[in-house]
Amino acid sequence: IDAIILAEQPKLAPYFDEMNVQLSRTLGIEPERVSVKAKTSDGIGAIGRSEGIAALAKALIEQV
Repeated sequence: IDAIILAEQPKLAPYFDEMNVQLSRTLGIEPERVSVKAKTSDGIGAIGRSEGIAALAKALIEQV
């Protein structure tokens, strides 16, 4: 899982480890297979004005 959170605030870096653990537990996968990052929109648009937050995620799913 590769997840990106778009937000100007709050600063999310202190929460990345716990987010990884919680997502991996929920999905039943190892924490090393989850990556959570945060980005800002550099003051552009509603997210840049701190009026909202967006999240994007992608996953590779394999049938075993």
